[in-house]
Amino acid sequence: MKPFLDESKINRFRELINSSPIFYRDEKHANNWNLICAFMDRIDDSIKSLTAHDFLAEDTRSTDNLILFIVHTDIIVESINKLFDKLGIDNPLKDKIDIFNQLGDGRGTDNKFFKHLRALSFAHSIETAHASPYVKKGETQYSPYIMNHSLFQENYITISVYSSIEENDMNTIRIPKLQLIRFVESRYDLVDYLNDYLQEEVTNHNDQQISDVIEILEDPIQTLSNLKQAAVRRYDDSLINYIDEIIYTLKYQTSNEKNQNAVDKLKDFIITAISEFIALYQIMDDSHYNHVFMSALSFQWKTDIPMAHYMLEKIRLYLIEEYGPNVYNFDQSSPYDPNTESNVEWGFQQLKIFKSVLADDYVEIDYHMPFKEIQLLVSAALYLNHVAKKG
Repeated sequence: MKPFLDESKINRFRELINSSPIFYRDEKHANNWNLICAFMDRIDDSIKSLTAHDFLAEDTRSTDNLILFIVHTDIIVESINKLFDKLGIDNPLKDKIDIFNQLGDGRGTDNKFFKHLRALSFAHSIETAHASPYVKKGETQYSPYIMNHSLFQENYITISVYSSIEENDMNTIRIPKLQLIRFVESRYDLVDYLNDYLQEEVTNHNDQQISDVIEILEDPIQTLSNLKQAAVRRYDDSLINYIDEIIYTLKYQTSNEKNQNAVDKLKDFIITAISEFIALYQIMDDSHYNHVFMSALSFQWKTDIPMAHYMLEKIRLYLIEEYGPNVYNFDQSSPYDPNTESNVEWGFQQLKIFKSVLADDYVEIDYHMPFKEIQLLVSAALYLNHVAKKG
């Protein structure tokens, strides 16, 4: 006797959460991010446990199994209730009583009665004294034992209850196992309501972003500034950083004529691609990720050089400002020490090879240049090599 808990519901929840940065960046949702992450992980484990193990099987009669069923049910129920509360969504089952039908003093609900079962079975079995529809004011209840069966009825659980109030003492609660199954199934199905809420939040955010027009001007740098503002509103950190690199490229000036000519050609290519890219980004067309604008400064231009991918990866990863300013004073004539722990040193060694096999034909890279300029000139060399091969 196992509950049916459709994993596609929680999978859809996870997909929606991961589909937009608003849930961890937007002021409305960011405070709930840790709760959401904990919810997804814990509920996953509990679903798998409840669907993989027949904790309520009549032939096991294991008290441990019954406690595990209640524990995992509680994790699911309380997690969902907490999310409804934090997200400000009305819980349609909050006051329902159609499963256990236990009103207690008249204020009882299915949720409250399950909490009472939880308290007696393991959470407060030695002292259940918290006032509820099932515990009178000043009363203390104790549960000496629970059973994953009943001596009198098949497919029931049994909870024995002592009470500090004489007329309530020596009581026995018997609950059909099917009611416990229905309870956890009905509460888990509330994930559909959460998914509808998440989908609406994502849709509203996307609609707002699409309606905010990204203005294209004659000045490409100002146009890129407008694009960056849109990226900020969309929490698109990768594009924000990339735009900064593009703006650096468009503003690049040097007295080295060879380098200036090379970068100017790359600039022209970038400028021609901006408008088309913005048109895709404006409508949130996912194909913008693969647009040539996004690869202009990448090291993905194909070359005929053996091991080019390895060389370029080490240049891209190691010759960057993350390692501080370029004060390494790399000496190309010094022999390489294979025991060095410096990633930057290895990046320079790969740059040395790349210069000799390709870059020197198009640009003049000085090992003492700022890392940012080195990266740009590598991109320019790769682009010009690509153009030369095409033409």
